[in-house]
Amino acid sequence: MSSWLRVILASQWLLSASLLSAQVGFTMPVINNVATGTIVSPTIKVTGFEGILSAQYVICWDPQVLQFQGITNYNLPSLDSTKFGFLRIDQGILSFAWPSPNLMTGTSVPNGTTIFRLKMKVIGANGMGTGLK
Repeated sequence: MSSWLRVILASQWLLSASLLSAQVGFTMPVINNVATGTIVSPTIKVTGFEGILSAQYVICWDPQVLQFQGITNYNLPSLDSTKFGFLRIDQGILSFAWPSPNLMTGTSVPNGTTIFRLKMKVIGANGMGTGLK
């Protein structure tokens, strides 16, 4: 095998190993049996959030059950409303992209830390429910 090919394979292996090393968990609740018109504030919590340089994901819910009202309790450095995408809120889709302000060591928070809260109004019929995923 040529040395050029070995360098390419080794580089790909190192890149994939480093990408897989961060295993962050996001905990989102299920909202069930809440009276129509009630405002709920589900928390978004993390585990394994150690040395994280950035985080990106999408939160989805049933828009026939919950209506987005806002975000509160930002609990990561430099986290604010500009880190969220609101283009598909009416479809029950909220995107999130947060870069750590410390690109050398990343950001760490203890397991179970609430990184923000959603504010939602229950618009579905009594007895309906939806998960946040």
